[in-house]
Amino acid sequence: MVVDISQNPTEIKSAIQKFATEFAASASENDLVEVKIVGKDEKPIGKKDFFSGVGVTVPDSVLMKLSEDYSLFARKESGSVRLGFVFKTVTSSGLADEMKNWEPTLETDLAPLYIEQATAGTGTFSSSQYKNADIRYFNFSSPTDTSLDYSVISNFLVIGSSKDTTRAILDYMSQK
Repeated sequence: MVVDISQNPTEIKSAIQKFATEFAASASENDLVEVKIVGKDEKPIGKKDFFSGVGVTVPDSVLMKLSEDYSLFARKESGSVRLGFVFKTVTSSGLADEMKNWEPTLETDLAPLYIEQATAGTGTFSSSQYKNADIRYFNFSSPTDTSLDYSVISNFLVIGSSKDTTRAILDYMSQK
C-alpha cells in the first residue's frame, strides 16, 4: 500500500480505511491479507510515522523494543474487516511485562484499530494459549466477536482486533 504522508501523516489512516472498505467488498469470508505500508518513494514508512498516522499511542518503553519491520493485517470476519499488526522486535526481553504495564490504557490507545466501529465493554485482560503462543486478551461486549489480543512470541509482537484474526495471523506467521 503506497501512502503519501508528505503533507499529512493521517493519510495512513485514510488509506487503511479505504483499503478495508474495498477488502470487505471483495474478499471471501476468513480471507487474511498482509499489507506493507510504503511511502510514495516505495520505502517503508517508519513505525513512529505509522503509529501517529493511524492515531495510535504507544508507550516509549514498548516503542523502543520494536523494529521498523512491521506488517498490517486485514481479515474478513462476519462481513466486517478486523485489523491486526505484527512488529518484529529489536529485543523481546521484557516486552511482555511492558505490554502488561500498558494494559490499563491499551484499549483506548489502540482504538483506531477498530475501523469505524465503536467498541464497548469493561473488564480486565485475561490469558490464554493458542498453539505455542501465550495470548493476553480483552473481549468487548460490542461489536460481536471483537477483542483486543496480543502476543509476544519469538521476536515478534502480534496485536489483533479479534481472537480469530490474531490466531489467523499466528498461523500465517508459523508458515513463513
